[in-house]
Amino acid sequence: DGKARSSTVSVVAVGRLVPQKGFDILLQAFAKLCSICSDEKMSLTILGDGPERPTLEQLVSDLKLADTVRLSGVTETPYRTIAGAQMYALSSRWEGFPNGLAEAMALGIPPVAFRCPGGTAEMIEHGLSGLLCAPESVNELSEAMGRLVQNDELRNKLGSGAAERALAFDSKNVSLK
Repeated sequence: DGKARSSTVSVVAVGRLVPQKGFDILLQAFAKLCSICSDEKMSLTILGDGPERPTLEQLVSDLKLADTVRLSGVTETPYRTIAGAQMYALSSRWEGFPNGLAEAMALGIPPVAFRCPGGTAEMIEHGLSGLLCAPESVNELSEAMGRLVQNDELRNKLGSGAAERALAFDSKNVSLK
């Protein structure tokens, strides 16, 4: 719509700060997003802790993202942060069943994720309940986040689709047969 928003577009990611989770890629993609959408106010919050924290803090500094990125550590109530976000980013190099993704989708937060080995491509229907990107592609992740930053209608549609899709993962609907 071309109008600058007064509110901040908030991106959230959740996971242990380990190489598997690809937060280094996410930070690079977010830096690129900030330069492309420089008229938008944006923030990235990464919930979680782990051995990569010093490396990621250095990368935040190197990419000049200290004003927009928060490495918030572990919280007892991650859903509060997730529920307040405009999108959920999953930058994992591989995954099993990503709980944070399922929680974000259940809250109606549209996800952008890598089509990495594991469950993400089974959980997200590209274009219906989120956006999938080529694994480890800084450019594709940045572009997908940019699409959601710049298109409220798409963001709302994918958020609704995510909430609907998440019902498939509800324990009442998952069969162990």
